[in-house]
Amino acid sequence: MKFIQQASLWFSEGTADKVYEVDLCEVSAGQFVVNFRYGRRGTALRDGTKTTLPVPEAQARKIYDQLVGSKTREGYREAGGPASTTAPPPAVGTIPPADRPAYLLELLRSSLPSGTLPKTTRWPLGRLIWRTGELRLREAVPFLLALLPKSDDLRQYCLAWALGRCGDPAAIPALERLHAGSASSDKVRRIALVSWLALAKGDARASVVARVADRLPSALRAALTVGNEASRRNFLTGDAGKTLVHDHVETLYLLSEDHPPAHAVVVEWLTTVPFSPNTFRQVRHLFKVAEFREDARVFGVLAYRFEKTPATFRYASYGNQAILDGKWLEHPRRELARKDSRLAYSNKTRAY
Repeated sequence: MKFIQQASLWFSEGTADKVYEVDLCEVSAGQFVVNFRYGRRGTALRDGTKTTLPVPEAQARKIYDQLVGSKTREGYREAGGPASTTAPPPAVGTIPPADRPAYLLELLRSSLPSGTLPKTTRWPLGRLIWRTGELRLREAVPFLLALLPKSDDLRQYCLAWALGRCGDPAAIPALERLHAGSASSDKVRRIALVSWLALAKGDARASVVARVADRLPSALRAALTVGNEASRRNFLTGDAGKTLVHDHVETLYLLSEDHPPAHAVVVEWLTTVPFSPNTFRQVRHLFKVAEFREDARVFGVLAYRFEKTPATFRYASYGNQAILDGKWLEHPRRELARKDSRLAYSNKTRAY
């Protein structure tokens, strides 16, 4: 997402001290959205959007200007603008770029032991945890581990992701427990394994890799390790090999750092696989692993395909319905939750 224009507005009169922020963003070539945030200064701002789906630039700019204009007529002024008698104080929770790691660590520290952030920050805790992983803040690991026992499913996923990215092997026992735990959801077990692989080294890594490889049928395991590269590739791209690859592509991708032939086969599979109900869940899982690993080749192939592949079904603009093959479908979210769902890759997923 690329920021094109932003308005930071404020309103101060009597006991009122409010802010209103408007963003004009380009989400893909020629497609734009207008988002906003509002609330009392120093509190967590509520957010929303004026464009449920991306729109052309001219339409987005019109929406942006109308929204800013309506707030200006209500008495809001641009921060530091000529209509202001004084510049507003900086918003609580603003993160100076130079101090960001220290600020993030302090917020994490302040969230313990309750597992909640101070009301003075606009950051949700899950997003803060994710950000520590993006920045690979190894110093955050003790705080992340301390948050695990009181975390729900979504926060466990964020913690497992961040622990693997932060690079401290001290997190391995916790990731092992998440991966093996019967109470862990499928998505948490998946990302815990990805993080475990990222942290394990030497013999410990070889042991984890062997356990993952044991999921594969013997013919596919042999194709990764036996013979020269040409013979392995010939098997993997033949009819029998293609069927096995389709059934076990996620495991192959987990092994691809240790078995390079698997990486080429996964990339080839992703360039042609249809975004259909029986395959798109695998595609989503691969995309998440590629994001974690910063695997530019896989990430790039999928980003291109998301850009070029039309959605297979569309949510209605209102109500709890979707359109599939020109027909109305009631309760699409229930259908998506089914293992044999007829739905995959919606207009909302594509836009996201």
